[in-house]
Amino acid sequence: MAIIFTENIFTTEINGALFVLDSTYGLNTISLVLTAGVGTIEGSFVLPNGVTSSPVTLVLNQPITLSSASNSVLTGLTIDGTAGVISLIGK
Repeated sequence: MAIIFTENIFTTEINGALFVLDSTYGLNTISLVLTAGVGTIEGSFVLPNGVTSSPVTLVLNQPITLSSASNSVLTGLTIDGTAGVISLIGK
C-alpha cells in the first residue's frame, strides 16, 4: 500500500513591487531568487536587546530559503522587488 503525501505550493513573481509576508499566508518555508535588478528582504522582528532588523540584499541568481521553527508560520517579512524581479515559492 502506497502512502501519498500532498502539499499545496504557493508561487508568485514580485516584479516592481513590495511583497509583505504575514501569517495570513500560512507559509512555513519560502525560497526566493532575484532574477533581475535589485531586491532585498527584511524582517520586522526586534531582538530582546532592542536591535532591529535591517534589509539583506539579494544576489542575482542566488536562491535563499527561509523556514520557521516547529512548522509555525513565517510572518513579518518584507520582500522588496520595487527595482527588480524576484521569484518566490512557498509551502
